[in-house]
Amino acid sequence: MTYTIEAFGDEFTNVTGIKATDDNNNVIEFINPTIQSLTVTPTTSQQTFNSGSVDGYKPVTVNAMPSGSATPASTISGTSATVSTGTNTLTLSKTVQNTPQVSAGYVASGTAGNTSVSLTASVTTKGATTYHPSTSNQTISSGTYTTGTQTINAVTLSNLTADNIKSGVTVKVGDSSDDDCVASVLGTYSGGGGGGVTIASATASTSSNTTSISFSVSGNPTAFMCMLDQQSSLGSTRYVIGVTYDGTTVRGTWGYSSSNTRYAYYSNSYFSKSYNNGTLTITTSSSSNGGYFRSGYTYRLIYAY
Repeated sequence: MTYTIEAFGDEFTNVTGIKATDDNNNVIEFINPTIQSLTVTPTTSQQTFNSGSVDGYKPVTVNAMPSGSATPASTISGTSATVSTGTNTLTLSKTVQNTPQVSAGYVASGTAGNTSVSLTASVTTKGATTYHPSTSNQTISSGTYTTGTQTINAVTLSNLTADNIKSGVTVKVGDSSDDDCVASVLGTYSGGGGGGVTIASATASTSSNTTSISFSVSGNPTAFMCMLDQQSSLGSTRYVIGVTYDGTTVRGTWGYSSSNTRYAYYSNSYFSKSYNNGTLTITTSSSSNGGYFRSGYTYRLIYAY
């Protein structure tokens, strides 16, 4: 007896069945092979799979995937990490934040990205400070970070006038260079020096009753006496008789007549003086407190400067 074995499929690349027949063309056996499915989960170890008693594939070897993991320090935010073994590629779709690289020399504390950073400050800081004019330089060290307003006070120049400075002497405020100093004034004062004073006189009059009178003087008086320089009868209006200044306080006397009685008053509260660029002005508080400098009458000033 002769048996014939036939295989069905596409040139044995895809076998779908095997049939055995005898000489009389009787089918002895028909076999449908079982194709076994295979699911492989990659691990860090190599895996080998045998078909065992089931047809469908030869032993399969799955190489191990690389061990380890992508770390924040090696994966930049916005990119992906890939792991490859042979022709198999595994892409990590989860992006991670790069570990912030922050210099403690420039940041005292704070956060970077989504990672909290605790730093020890090494920067020199300077809070709000007010600087007063000085004969010595005042500096802020290089590299200092200011955390508050730095205020440099202005200098006062109200008394820096030519007639307060000895003639021929130049006084500069600030840097010695004319381009950098705050002010530069050439003196015109020609009075005595070495602790002495100069005595001078001046007169002034007004065209109407007024509570102030001005004199042209050669310097800012250190003391003075002002008086009515001609005879004057008194009436109901209060007139200034005399004013003195001892270097500290301005005092004055004024008088008036009422019911054939003459009155004179004295006060250190109702008189004041001011000086500006060669002009001395004496002022009373009001017509009743201090009185008027009388219209058409001359007042003489004797002063030291």
